[in-house]
Amino acid sequence: MLLSAENLTKDYGRHRALDRLNLQVRPGEVFGLLGPNGSGKSTVLRILLGFLRPTAGRATIAGHDCWRDSVAVRRQVAYLPGELRLYENMTGRQLVHFLSALRGQAHPEQLHTLTRRFEIDLDRPIAHLSSGMKRKLALVEVLLPRVPLLILDEPTNTLDPTMRDELLDQLRRARDQGQTVLFSSHVLTEVEQVCDRVAILQAGRLVHLQNMKE
Repeated sequence: MLLSAENLTKDYGRHRALDRLNLQVRPGEVFGLLGPNGSGKSTVLRILLGFLRPTAGRATIAGHDCWRDSVAVRRQVAYLPGELRLYENMTGRQLVHFLSALRGQAHPEQLHTLTRRFEIDLDRPIAHLSSGMKRKLALVEVLLPRVPLLILDEPTNTLDPTMRDELLDQLRRARDQGQTVLFSSHVLTEVEQVCDRVAILQAGRLVHLQNMKE
């Protein structure tokens, strides 16, 4: 398994945000975390990235412990957070080139394709972009690198229906090229359209795991 969570638990004082989650994500699949706001989806993703330490249990990505080996984990992952924080003093192009240099990867043809499909002007200052345009720029950043795992937290927020469909198509393309996708959503129709399997969370617990081909 590319990703594994075993009895993953997270407490905030007396509040249990995540309760003994057991989960496995296979290489080359699109896996959805479905649930309402407050169900624990973002907590799961933040633990996987090493941003939060679990109260109990453990998670691994590509054999690396998500807390102890978080630097190694992040080399395997491209991540879209639910709340964007971009370098607003840059243009979109400057930001993409900066992040590509950090990863040691450059994919000019893929960049051209993604900016055309998402209808982005990379030469505009990020500070002047609408929230929807910032979301599309962040999606380009996530979809551009060739990493094993894409993790996206509510990626369709602020997207219009056309761009939402484009994103779902790009996630299918990523899977077809051998990447694994894990994304959270509270919209059933989204996960039905693109996911191979879906975990349904409620109040921090896994209540159902569904193979979408069945």
